[in-house]
Amino acid sequence: MFKNYLRIALQQIKRQPVYSAIKILSLTMGLAASVLVIMHVQYIQSFNKNIANWENTYRLVTHMMVRETNQPYRTMTTAEPYLPQLRLDYSDQLVRSAKIRGASALFNRMNNDASENNFYWAEPDIIEIFGLELLQGDPNSLLAEPNTMVISESVAQKYFGDDNAMGEILELGEVADIRVTGIYADQPQNVTHELEMLVSVPTARQIFGENFMAGNAWIGFNGTQTFLTFEDEVTAMQVNADLENFLDRNLPENSVTFGDQIGLGLSLQPVTDMYLNPLNNFGEVESSPRKTMLTGLLVFAGLILATSCINYINLSLAQISRRGKEIGIRKTIGANRGQIVSQFLLESLLFTFLALFISVPLIALALPVYTNLTDTYFEISHLFQTGLVLQAAGLAVLTGLLAGFAPALSIARLEPTQIMKDSAAGTRSGKISKAIVTSAQFAFSATLILLSIAIYVQTRHLQELDVGYDKDNLVILDSRFASEQPDAFNYEALLNDLRDHPAIASLAAAQNRPPGTGPINPWRLPSYAPDESITLAHTMVSPNYIETFGMRLLAGRTFQEDFATDFMPTDFGEIDEEQDYGIVVTDDMLRRFGLGSPDSAMGQRFLLGNINMHVIGVIQRFQFASGMESAERSVAALRATLDPLRFLLIRIDPTRTEQALAHIDAAWERHRPGIPLNREFFAQSFNEVIDSRTSGLSMAALMSSIITTIIAGFGLYALASYSSERRTKEVGIRKTLGATTEGIIGLLAWDFIKPVLVACVIAWPLAYLAIDNFYSNFTDRANFSVLFYLAVTVGIVGLALITVAVQCFRTANSDPVKSLRYE
Repeated sequence: MFKNYLRIALQQIKRQPVYSAIKILSLTMGLAASVLVIMHVQYIQSFNKNIANWENTYRLVTHMMVRETNQPYRTMTTAEPYLPQLRLDYSDQLVRSAKIRGASALFNRMNNDASENNFYWAEPDIIEIFGLELLQGDPNSLLAEPNTMVISESVAQKYFGDDNAMGEILELGEVADIRVTGIYADQPQNVTHELEMLVSVPTARQIFGENFMAGNAWIGFNGTQTFLTFEDEVTAMQVNADLENFLDRNLPENSVTFGDQIGLGLSLQPVTDMYLNPLNNFGEVESSPRKTMLTGLLVFAGLILATSCINYINLSLAQISRRGKEIGIRKTIGANRGQIVSQFLLESLLFTFLALFISVPLIALALPVYTNLTDTYFEISHLFQTGLVLQAAGLAVLTGLLAGFAPALSIARLEPTQIMKDSAAGTRSGKISKAIVTSAQFAFSATLILLSIAIYVQTRHLQELDVGYDKDNLVILDSRFASEQPDAFNYEALLNDLRDHPAIASLAAAQNRPPGTGPINPWRLPSYAPDESITLAHTMVSPNYIETFGMRLLAGRTFQEDFATDFMPTDFGEIDEEQDYGIVVTDDMLRRFGLGSPDSAMGQRFLLGNINMHVIGVIQRFQFASGMESAERSVAALRATLDPLRFLLIRIDPTRTEQALAHIDAAWERHRPGIPLNREFFAQSFNEVIDSRTSGLSMAALMSSIITTIIAGFGLYALASYSSERRTKEVGIRKTLGATTEGIIGLLAWDFIKPVLVACVIAWPLAYLAIDNFYSNFTDRANFSVLFYLAVTVGIVGLALITVAVQCFRTANSDPVKSLRYE
């Protein structure tokens, strides 16, 4: 019986090749999109599973809240006293534990040209925690001594070539000579922490002081991450449940009130969760672009597959009249409903497995684009791994059953006499069914088109938003100044040389590289109680910073060298606590503190720890990350210094860009020979921040909308062909009675346009919800006009008209004599 069902299915493909091809092509697109996302999900699930004990390895994360909105969030950074106390409180439960802190510096060997490398200051246990495969070195002594480091094979090749790197010296940023005491195998691609170089914490303490990664502030965060390994999951969950008590037992009394205000808490994050939830969001509500991207891709793939299944269902229902005699005869000679259903389900499974087979080369072609879009690194060979093959096959079976069940049940329910009269496809319920599924297809398409347009509109809005300064023609130059080596080069001479060119309009410096913001700390008014404060971001800048950025002064003045109290030292230890320093604040900071107008805020005093400050000027709020930047993350206060700062901001003449850049490069070579130049336009960094949140999802939505529209268009074309063929006699009679070609075309086309119009109406609220959800990720939202909804509706209807026009025109122009002789 199975063999006979298979033979009948193959005969149907041969008998109706065009409609079979449309079915298979639709299913191929849906399965290809779904399998790509399955591969993506499996790739994400593989992250950090190279760690030998990944099931029981966790990152300690801190819980806080955005104080003004009471919105909770988690962040990867932890205060430095936590781990020493955890080792005491949970000595029997902890197997391994370590702290790390990311950094970047110049390294060179034997006075060769230096090159920049990311690295981590790390405690010894991190090697075992991350399961690094040690190739050389004593595992019992690594990272324990000052001036020692462990490096990967690739880094060893980069700096030492074919020489053995063991025992060799790398110079770290002109401040220390570091000896290589271990080499480990390169990590795979699917890790969250690319540990290229690990430098011992005692090395950092020689450079920065004994308190480096050993501070005693229980509510103070400097980018340190804490990793823990336990014996088993039960132990880990017990410790996780007790972390609230851990804080109650150990939080210093003078920190309890502030801890309550910020919602301080701790929890364990599995290392396999870190890719989707990196938690690098200190000071703002938790948000994961990777998770948003994956969720969007899952939804888009699901919609494409649903559109494919709907197409199959619609075409199969339309073909009932063609299969009527076949099924009627089978029922007449004794076939029961279950056998009919089995036959049609087998047929749909054959179509889906053919589509799955065809989708493999399509996936191979799309994979490079997909991985580039999603910043992933899986290959087509991964598709043939046992787990993925089974998932893909399971998806094909599920798709086949879903696509085939409705047509199979519809046909099996019909009586033989009804089928033999060839009236099934013309019943009212049959027409309604096809209209519903057609509407569903085009509703998906219209929704995705509107979403892709909305993402583009929001991206343009963010790029064109008034951010409170002039972001064009501004170059960011990393001077690589380090306070540990103030005499490495003549800082002032470099600045004077850079200024000495007519193409350089102005120059300033900053402690933090835009679009990154500065530290976030609790600020207070003198009238506040000791435990009352508002947390905000601030940064240290040089004179002329506000002028170089073109920020808008609303009241008061900017920093002036004629006023000595405008400037404070960068080293907090040298700040005079008796002095009252001048600061420039934003109008948004005044709002957050409930102060009056910019003019009335002049002279207003603020406290940052033990630093006394007063307002000398108010500027308009500015946003380095455009409309994605929350008020909590936007720099609210500028503190000025005359000390050297690392990042130089150079405003250039837009009419002499090439001369300006050439001058910057030449000045760098004169003052920093052998040191890599790191400069870029601020606008480039600004746009990259926006693109990281929008471009991937935008492209995915656009491609999904195109694919679903193509599938729906194919389905509509096939339905038009079937319907026109079935109404041949009707058209002949109408023409004989005097109907015009235009009238007949309108009559035939209207039957197909009605469900498309219904689809567009359904798509409007669906698209609104999707767009509103996407726009909720931004503090400044674009205005998405209703005209876009109307334009998409007109476009979809126009496409539907073009799709059915050929068939309608052909039928309307047929010879009435031939039409009446039809069958």
